This record gives sequence, structure tokens and C-alpha cells, in this order.
Amino acid sequence: MVYATVSYETFQRQKYPKFGHDNPHPMNFEFWLYMVETGYSAWEAREEFGCTNKLREGPIWCFQRHGMSSTVLPDGCVVHIGGEHEEYFDPDYCIYNDVVVKHPNGEINIYGYPMNFFQPSHYHSATLVDNNIYIIGSLGYQQDRVLGETRVFLLDCDTFEMKKLNTKGENPGWIYEHSSEYIQEKNCLRIEKGKIITFDTDSEGNSENDKNVYEENQEVFLLNLTTKQWFAVKK
Repeated sequence: MVYATVSYETFQRQKYPKFGHDNPHPMNFEFWLYMVETGYSAWEAREEFGCTNKLREGPIWCFQRHGMSSTVLPDGCVVHIGGEHEEYFDPDYCIYNDVVVKHPNGEINIYGYPMNFFQPSHYHSATLVDNNIYIIGSLGYQQDRVLGETRVFLLDCDTFEMKKLNTKGENPGWIYEHSSEYIQEKNCLRIEKGKIITFDTDSEGNSENDKNVYEENQEVFLLNLTTKQWFAVKK
């Protein structure tokens, strides 16, 4: 369905981002679908519905994002995950934890998730293996980061249920903007490039403060999908 516009009342009811209550939680709100179809920025929506002077009420839900992954399924559907709108100083700044599925026939489905099932994510990798998408890493909100850990989620593309995977071994740490490739003969994901966030430390390796350090990733990591074990590989 193509929306020429939505009513002001609908905009007022559905304008804010929100987390889902179920895993997954279908959230095909009329205003959200309108924003996906039009590609409007949050500011363009504010202009259309006359709320450019109400900047402290919270961000407007928006599908114009960066750091969002887009994965094409064999049936032609495109699965968009997370992403960020604007920068932290903007009133419409938001990092999303939703999944937006665009079907070849034009149908759109939006799924939300509880915060404890899937945290807001951007600049992650999304790799299709069979009918599952492995979501690895993220920049994310600073307060959600657990430095030294690597987030791994599994999205079932039949049910769109999200599952966090517990891994072990020598992981990359808090990595983002990396590449991910499935190696079928080893049933593993190859992670390389990108950036890793660590704590600022002194000469003895002790953390001096809460300042984050952003470093280029110089290593290659493999995640065995059978054992959920990480390995660092020498180049």
C-alpha cells in the first residue's frame, strides 16, 4: 500500500520510536510505513506536520539512516536492520533496534524487539547463512557498550525472531564498520577490517579513565558457527 500522506492525528499517535514488547513484535504503524515509503527525514516529517518548534519532545521515527545493514534474501526480500538517524547533538538523533522487511511486491513489514532481546545497533555486519542472518558487532550507544565483548545475534528470517548467541574464545572486542564473509567449507564467519573500541590505558595496561579509544582493526577473526568459538588468525 502506498500512502499519499497520513493524518495529523495518526502522526501524533505514532511519531516516536519505541521498543517492541514481543520477539518479534509486528509494528506496521501507518506513519512508520509512510516514512519507509517516502524516505523522508525526520525534519521533513516535522515540516509536513507542523512541529518544527517542538524539538524537545523526542526524536521522530525515521527510516533515513546510516549504519543500517541491508540483506537480500533468496526470495527477493530485503531485510534492513537497525541504523542511526542524525548525530548525537540533533533532536532527532536515534539508533534503532528494529527490522524492516521490503518484499518484492511492495509489501513492508516492520518488527520491533524488547531492549533485552536486541539493543539499538548500527555499523554492524549482517551475513546470510541458510535462512538466518548473523548480526555481529555494532557501534551503538555509548552506555550500551561492553568493551572487550563482541555482540552476536541471530535473526531467523522465517519467523524474524531475534536470538543472542553466547560465544567464547578470542573475540575482536567491541567492533564496528567491519566486513563479514561466510566460509562454507569451515562453517565459519571471517571478520576483518573495521574499528575496535577499547579503554584508554597507562603504560602498564591499567585503565586511567573512562575515555574510549577507537583503533583500526589489524587482525582477522573467525567465528565457528558450530562451536560458537572465536579464533584470531594471523594475516
